[in-house]
Amino acid sequence: MKPNGPFAAILASRLNGLVLLLCAMGLASPLVAAAVGTSAPLFWTARAIGMGLAVAAVAWPRVQRWSFWGIVVFMVLVPAVLQMHYRAWTAPHTWCHDSVVQFEEAIRMVRQKQNPYKEDFTRTSLPLWSDWKDNPAVYHFVYPPLLLYVSVPVESACRACLWKMPEKVDKLGDRFYDQRIVVLGFFMGFLGLVWRYLREHPHRVGLTALIVLNPWVGPFVIEGRNDVAMLFWTVAAWMAYENGKSRTGHLLLGVAIATKTLLLPMIPFVATAHRREWPVCVGLLMAPIVVTSMPFLIADPSSFVNDVIGAPAGLGDHPFQIRGPGGLGFANLVMMMHWVKTDQDYFPFGIFQLAAYVPCLIYGFRSLKREPGNGGVFWWSAVSLFAVLFFGRFIHDNYIGSLLSIAVISQTARGTSPPASSTSSGG
Repeated sequence: MKPNGPFAAILASRLNGLVLLLCAMGLASPLVAAAVGTSAPLFWTARAIGMGLAVAAVAWPRVQRWSFWGIVVFMVLVPAVLQMHYRAWTAPHTWCHDSVVQFEEAIRMVRQKQNPYKEDFTRTSLPLWSDWKDNPAVYHFVYPPLLLYVSVPVESACRACLWKMPEKVDKLGDRFYDQRIVVLGFFMGFLGLVWRYLREHPHRVGLTALIVLNPWVGPFVIEGRNDVAMLFWTVAAWMAYENGKSRTGHLLLGVAIATKTLLLPMIPFVATAHRREWPVCVGLLMAPIVVTSMPFLIADPSSFVNDVIGAPAGLGDHPFQIRGPGGLGFANLVMMMHWVKTDQDYFPFGIFQLAAYVPCLIYGFRSLKREPGNGGVFWWSAVSLFAVLFFGRFIHDNYIGSLLSIAVISQTARGTSPPASSTSSGG
């Protein structure tokens, strides 16, 4: 079929290969720490194989599926396993993201009947991570408790069944455990859901790569950032919505929100799309975070609220820093213009976030009124989340990678509209 414009059409297979190559380049970048010592040859050989497969996917489209799964194995799983191995033979605060250390220390607190929202992490291995003495994570456990609930039994099973840790090495338990076991489990589940959902799509390989392996998602799985847990539940919710099971979708999206609260601005868009049953919708969206948070709220409400809400907003003792260097948003202008004296000062970012969020709501609601559908709900949610995060105290690269995943998912709708004009609801 001849294109209408002056340019030649790009075949779906060729575009798939190019996108996969781009994602492989991200996995081959300095975002993934290179192995050292005796395992270095294995690391570089695996990386070379992965890049070779990525190039092959462009040259020979027939091998794209094999190339995709080879890249997952050689450029995600192998480096992650090597980092976990190195960490086991060095110290808990090495070869990982600080959230890995914090979760493992929080799990240990729970096992000792301590409240990680009440306790600080000054006497743990967390202050040693990257020698970052001012790390706010030392004083605040900002994650909602759902992922902690999931991790505790996994850690218990690993400490009971897996191999013994090396002697004369700092460790958090006698037997092996790394929080990346949970992260990689969610990553493979996330990948499996997307791959299955797109099984008949002509851009299956390219879209799956953008959603799961984009340069600000895939490389961060290796070091243990846990955004893929949130994305797993988000994609599960998307699939439920697309299959007409709206109430199941609400509940699954609620679980995603209970995994990471940054998804809260999605609620007005989902409720608007399902306005005929909005009380049920909002109830199911909020139920998981309310139920899972209740034990800690009852035990110590001030500590829980301060950790999860206050510190990230710049309130209380040891608030999260304004980023500034290391961040990618409006906070850079705040620091450059010296509107605050230090990066720990309070600044009314909420005013700017609201000013950015309200127009997104207005245009989003208008768009959903004209063209109701799941794609519009998730697209405007991604746009609004970016606006809120961009004008917040900090926005990190992994946040943008996750929003890209949600935005790409929104473009794969099969034409199923939310039941705004009907009271029937599956699930």
